[in-house]
Amino acid sequence: MNYKAIIFDFYGVTCSEIGGPWYKKHSTENRGRELKDQYDKPSNLGVMSESEFFSNLGQQSWTTAEQVRKEWTDAVVINMPLVSLIRKLRPAYKIALCSNTQPQLFRQILGENNLEELFDVIVSSSEVHLAKPNPEIFKITLSKLNVSPSEAIFIDDKPENVEAATAIGIRSLLYTDFETLQKDFGVLN
Repeated sequence: MNYKAIIFDFYGVTCSEIGGPWYKKHSTENRGRELKDQYDKPSNLGVMSESEFFSNLGQQSWTTAEQVRKEWTDAVVINMPLVSLIRKLRPAYKIALCSNTQPQLFRQILGENNLEELFDVIVSSSEVHLAKPNPEIFKITLSKLNVSPSEAIFIDDKPENVEAATAIGIRSLLYTDFETLQKDFGVLN
């Protein structure tokens, strides 16, 4: 197949997962799911501001919004082997980022780590008011890349997102670790 574009997820792939560890530390598994449904989903869709999001989580954990945000930013670890791979892939492929995220923290992390230059297209769920696994967010990303689904590869750590992208014709890879991704890419790297 003649692939022209590679679409990466951010949290859990290009960057460490930063919300999951916080929920695990500050709530039970069931309560964490409830909080994600109550706060992550509207924040990821851009209907709840970042300040409301962190304020709500602060109230739920008996701390401040600032402390919650600091814990999230302290959890950021950029996947440097993947960043190096993206740099190698860039001359041959259009590279996109498609992520469920709040815009301010996401853009801050990209800027502080000089990651924006790696991507031809950056699609944040909160900026387009659609979140994965909704197929429309993939269609927006493909449109911005000016490629068809069969010309793209998508990499995400969430099975439901991989399944949704696959359902519209995008070759999709479930990210588990960098070594497995290198094997999955085969000749691409």
